[in-house]
Amino acid sequence: MDKIMDSDVKIKHLYSRMKIDPTKIAFSLGNFIRENMEKLERDGVILGLSGGIDSAVVSVLCKEAVGSDKVLALIMPEKDSKREHVKDAQLLAKNFNLKTKLLDISPILKKMNVYRLFALNKLPLPDKHKEKVVKKAYDYYEKQTGESPFTASILGFKNKDFKSLLQKNNAYYRAKHRIRMVLLYLYAEIENRLVVGCANKTESQIGFFVKYGCDDASDIMP
Repeated sequence: MDKIMDSDVKIKHLYSRMKIDPTKIAFSLGNFIRENMEKLERDGVILGLSGGIDSAVVSVLCKEAVGSDKVLALIMPEKDSKREHVKDAQLLAKNFNLKTKLLDISPILKKMNVYRLFALNKLPLPDKHKEKVVKKAYDYYEKQTGESPFTASILGFKNKDFKSLLQKNNAYYRAKHRIRMVLLYLYAEIENRLVVGCANKTESQIGFFVKYGCDDASDIMP
């Protein structure tokens, strides 16, 4: 009984710490963005807009902090990206009057032979079937090894099962994020903009991001 009560107290304490004032936090983050833009003598900010919630929140924070005229959002899909994500990114930018550049990174990845690294790209399968195969492969790997491909990839693959496949899949996935980072900094330097990262705190703390990718390499990370 004491253990149960102790657990309840801990849960209530954790819950109380998770309560935030969204308006106050948004105001604080806006100040953080604006102050850094001014301190680093930039004419505006730039971020990658994926169509997901993290970049959507950051883009609106930037707009509120420095004005929509000072925000540039790069939308950087490639051939394996879901079309609805691009549409979501474009719709958000339209609703908040944000300037965007649509940059298809597929040609760059093809030049680097990145798509050849992913085994399923060699088969004539529709994308929806590829997703199912990948899910089954991940489940199979976890059953065979006792760990997920993600946790296996935190360290190197020395002496690990399916070593070659995991290495190639990592390179295939991570190259996309790093190309996006290069493009963000290219336009940031051409237009004297501050690169704003969009990783959330949970991803950052557990290492769920690509090192030197678009969610890691940035000037600030609100």
